[in-house]
Amino acid sequence: MRTAVFTVASYNYFAFVETLMQSLMLTNPSWDRYAVLVDECRQDANELLSGSFQLITIDDINLPNSKQMKFRYDILELNTAVKPFAIEVLFMQYGYERVIYLDPDIYVYNKMEDVEDAFSKGNNFILTPHLTTELDDDGCEPTELAILRSGIYNLGFIALQNTPDVNRMIQWWKKKLIKQCIDDQAKGLFVDQKWMDFVPSRYSGVYILLHEGYNVAYWNLEQRKLFADAKGYYSNGVPLVFFHFSGFLLEKNVLSKYTNRLFTNNQNIICELKDSYKSILVSNHYSEWKCIPYAYGTFADGSNILKIHRLTYRNSDYLQRICGENPFLCSSMFERKYLDEEKILFDRYINLKIKEFSKFDSLIIFGAGNIGKRLYECLQENKMHHRLCCFCDNNADNIRKLFGIDVVLPEVGANLFPSALFIITPRDSRREIVCQLLSNKINVRNISIFSSSLAGWI
Repeated sequence: MRTAVFTVASYNYFAFVETLMQSLMLTNPSWDRYAVLVDECRQDANELLSGSFQLITIDDINLPNSKQMKFRYDILELNTAVKPFAIEVLFMQYGYERVIYLDPDIYVYNKMEDVEDAFSKGNNFILTPHLTTELDDDGCEPTELAILRSGIYNLGFIALQNTPDVNRMIQWWKKKLIKQCIDDQAKGLFVDQKWMDFVPSRYSGVYILLHEGYNVAYWNLEQRKLFADAKGYYSNGVPLVFFHFSGFLLEKNVLSKYTNRLFTNNQNIICELKDSYKSILVSNHYSEWKCIPYAYGTFADGSNILKIHRLTYRNSDYLQRICGENPFLCSSMFERKYLDEEKILFDRYINLKIKEFSKFDSLIIFGAGNIGKRLYECLQENKMHHRLCCFCDNNADNIRKLFGIDVVLPEVGANLFPSALFIITPRDSRREIVCQLLSNKINVRNISIFSSSLAGWI
């Protein structure tokens, strides 16, 4: 069976790409190796490449409305959004029967026999969970709740076989990632990863790989005892197949910026792994790669694209319309004077909604996200905040209070304040929320949709 293994990165991360690919060349030499470049191709940068893998550019993988997608997402979001598009190209254009993805900050220590064995037994999807046992509530990060928010399965690794079920999933996944590959865990989204929670219940041939030598990383190190002998490294008594150096800070020699655990039981081995990994990164031109600027980090005129620009753009129908096919040409549209035009439109809309809200003595804002917060401020500005009984949110167990006001589950709000006006603020689940309120016996006249299409500046 023809098998491809690939990773995705921008130039500034290509020391990690080189290191991963060299480890694969030693441990799994029968797999063809590829890297997808999420950047504009540069001859001077390509001269640093070792030749241990083949390069696929972002423009080779058929992104829809590619300039808009490149602008919509920051570097992390775009690097993760291209994943299913690249998988499809490797299946359909390159003719591979099996495709394996690995994050660039992974180092492979042993042959992935368990993956090949799972494929040979007819499995179509292979996933690794973040955790295989309980995690103690020790006050350190990440917690089990943090894992739930980011996704059960870590998408630093996924292996797929070219089957109808897999191709059906790829088409669905692509549609989701065109506009919803964002890091907003409060909204239940964590780039490409959170979507994989659906896979085991929707598709056949899903194999959850529980081997404790795969995807060892800061999120499960507390549960895995590492040791070494003359034959290599081990995790909980089984061979260490690959270690995921997610969040590794080379200059500070920190295992991961995402955790504050000390891993005292594994300190000696962790130091050994870090030192070896750091040495290989340095030998792979780490200092040169990291200085290459990200091509999609600036407008065409050279001015920097800020995070607020991307957020405003993707939340604003107005800006998407006036920027057209290539928002990189539209730096002037993100000047305050143009955003103020949108604010004028939004303020007009707010004035109309305030008249609607004034007919009710009791108000409930459904949604404790950014739009819900801004709506509360609008109520304050119009001296109507005293009418707010509470916020409603399906994530109320984790939020509790906002501006000192209770955040409750929808059924609680419906029971306590059945005659209040429920103002729905979430963008993506309005129909479901309306049905939820109606099922809790809220009259349709007591439900208002707060459109945020004009609120991109929030």
